Amino acid sequence: MGDAVERAIAAELYARLRIPLTCPDCDDGSGSNIIEDISRGETKCGDCGRILCDGLLDEGQEWRTFANDDQCNADPSRVGAAPNLLLHGSQLETEIKFADTTYRSSQLSRAYQNDTARTVNSKLKHAFYEIDTLCKSQHLSRPVAETAQLIFRRQADAKTFANKTQDVIIAGCLYLACKSNGVTRSLSEIHKVTMVSKKQISLVTKALQKLLDADTSAHNNNAVFTTSGSATPYDLIGRICTKLGLCLRIQCAAERLAELCAEDSPLEGRSPLSAAGAIVYEAARRGSSEKSLKEVAAAAGVGLATLRNVHKLFGAYMEKSGKLDSVEGARQGL
Repeated sequence: MGDAVERAIAAELYARLRIPLTCPDCDDGSGSNIIEDISRGETKCGDCGRILCDGLLDEGQEWRTFANDDQCNADPSRVGAAPNLLLHGSQLETEIKFADTTYRSSQLSRAYQNDTARTVNSKLKHAFYEIDTLCKSQHLSRPVAETAQLIFRRQADAKTFANKTQDVIIAGCLYLACKSNGVTRSLSEIHKVTMVSKKQISLVTKALQKLLDADTSAHNNNAVFTTSGSATPYDLIGRICTKLGLCLRIQCAAERLAELCAEDSPLEGRSPLSAAGAIVYEAARRGSSEKSLKEVAAAAGVGLATLRNVHKLFGAYMEKSGKLDSVEGARQGL
């Protein structure tokens, strides 16, 4: 019985809400010629022009966005950006102009300058901007940049690196974010972008990893960040082949070479970039490609003399071990 009463009440309310707005002067019962003029904030009759309602608010979008709107870096929004969850507080700020030098004004100025949250957010914004710039220069995806920013925020809260410069910390965060997202970037590549020594990047990365491991233990072994380990020559071969414009047949042969010499070859302990460059050059040379050693060195980002020495050791090892036969079979099968 109660359900029937509730349904009857709901039906009556719905019928009342569906009562159309009509003009009392020229009402034909349909109310179909009522016009809403959003630009003037009025609702009027289309036949006689009588204003039926005024003071309407447009709840639609204030501006239209086009694909080329960001060419002049002009943001039509007057409400500011969306809140950033990586920053402290709600990021609602008030700019105060201190025109006079009275006692009350000086007190207000001192309190404004000592606002801790504003100062911390300013430092975080600067660091996040640097991370975004580095990621864009290296064509890294947005998840990598967000992971690096999250790691930077975590170490800023823990105050682990009080004696380290911001550039060193950002380099470590970027390298660890690449590893966490499975993006192959070596220490040498991060060093070239950030101009931070590989030794400092390695030390900061280890300290950051310890901090994140502690977070994992605090969350009952639910991993907050997972790393895929250091980059191997196999991981870097695809990027080098893409830069050189090599075909899939040569890339597969190079990957097969990397699998064969993963353990007991003279490339073990060498830089992954130089090892990958030597493997790609050997596969390209046997695949009748016209890529020179200089071109491969430039694509791998290593020195020409370094790549020549590594390739000499690698070529002698492959000839002696007799593993090139399996590679030739894999290449011809493609």
